[in-house]
Amino acid sequence: MRLSKRKARSSKPRKSQDIQGSEIVSSVLDPGPNRDFPSRFVEICAEECVLRVPLVVVTPTYGGEEFAAESELDHIDDRDDEDPVPVIRVTFDQSDKNGDVQKAAIKGFRLETDLLRAIGRCLTAFPTITSLRLEDCGLATDQLSLLARLVVRATTLRELSLDYNTLPGGDLGPLLDPRARLESLSLRWCGVSDGGALSLAGALAYQDTGTSPLLSLNLTCNSITCEGARHLAEALRTNRILVCLLLAGNRIGDDGASWLAESLQRFPLTHSEARLRRRKNIQRLIQQKDTGEQQSAGKMPRTTQRPQGSVTERASLRRESSSSKDRKKAEKASAQGVSEGPLVDEHPFMQEVVAEGGELWCVGNRVLAHLSLAYNHVGSPGMKALLAAVKYQDSIAAPSQQKGLSRLVLEGNSVPEESQDLTELREISQSRLSTAVPVTAPSPPPPRRSTEPRPQTPEIKG
Repeated sequence: MRLSKRKARSSKPRKSQDIQGSEIVSSVLDPGPNRDFPSRFVEICAEECVLRVPLVVVTPTYGGEEFAAESELDHIDDRDDEDPVPVIRVTFDQSDKNGDVQKAAIKGFRLETDLLRAIGRCLTAFPTITSLRLEDCGLATDQLSLLARLVVRATTLRELSLDYNTLPGGDLGPLLDPRARLESLSLRWCGVSDGGALSLAGALAYQDTGTSPLLSLNLTCNSITCEGARHLAEALRTNRILVCLLLAGNRIGDDGASWLAESLQRFPLTHSEARLRRRKNIQRLIQQKDTGEQQSAGKMPRTTQRPQGSVTERASLRRESSSSKDRKKAEKASAQGVSEGPLVDEHPFMQEVVAEGGELWCVGNRVLAHLSLAYNHVGSPGMKALLAAVKYQDSIAAPSQQKGLSRLVLEGNSVPEESQDLTELREISQSRLSTAVPVTAPSPPPPRRSTEPRPQTPEIKG
């Protein structure tokens, strides 16, 4: 096991034996109240009958300043000839008086099901862990359902990385269960196909029973084509939570880019979407009627005496009476703590749709802020579609409330540098408030530690 010189000088690692004889390396600094994580981890592994218990290395950070050093793990192979025992790294904040464990990472060795269950129990036993990285662990597709259940139970987990695991046909949607509360999911170099994109899109689309709170989805260097991009674009038609979508290094062409661009601007509802909107309107009217009947139950019967005065005066009295009743209902509901949530549908097709020219038009997704299509197969038609989306968002954006794309990465596609569309896109981006839309090359992906051949990067033209 390789530790930095600074850490090695701090103190000698403390070791103990687990049931199988493998060593537990505790922290090089005192982790505070969570110093029992190594021993607790061994206990849980024993209860789950884990045959090969990983070494536990607890690494301190200081108010997040040391967190940058964790990125070095992307370039370090934990499998050493002299120390072949697998390792689990946990991170805690040394500046916090409680010393809570915050992150856990396993890389570079096969993750068996019994060990996966043990990790899930650790997430529950230490609810301060918000980040879990299971990278290059040989995770199998049949383990995804178990992982999804564990993530749902760990309600404090916010970040999950499964980079470098081969999951071409896995059902990834359950990972985005709304009960899981994940905000960031990374699936780089996982061989995600169009089927995986469909599964993720189904979980990202608006759901009446609860929507995934995911903010960032990283699908860099996978096998997604235009079909998979279409599935994700359909999810963006109703999703108003996702902020960052990274699709660099896939096989997306002009059609896929056009579908994504369409969801970011004004679009007409399809027949099925219009039918969904009508059904939701009917449901809302029924709920309003039922609520009105329940609230009017127990009231005194109306008198049969007709009000005096002109028709105009009687109409005015009815309006005043109606508004007075509405105010009383609202006050009563507020006093009783009753919410009128079911009567207010937050579905985008209920809140962002206008009728025009015999069609229903949605304003489009203006929540997605970062979109990367670098190193795909996007040509001039796809570029024109993206340019139209940026122009639209720029035309409807209020000067004080800028919404829409603030970063669009298109480097490495089939568009020459002197393209008029690319030039115009850059000019528009530079004029949008203080935030530009850079069309620059993304940072290169970390080196692959697997023996599988690395996918070929599309040829860069222009």
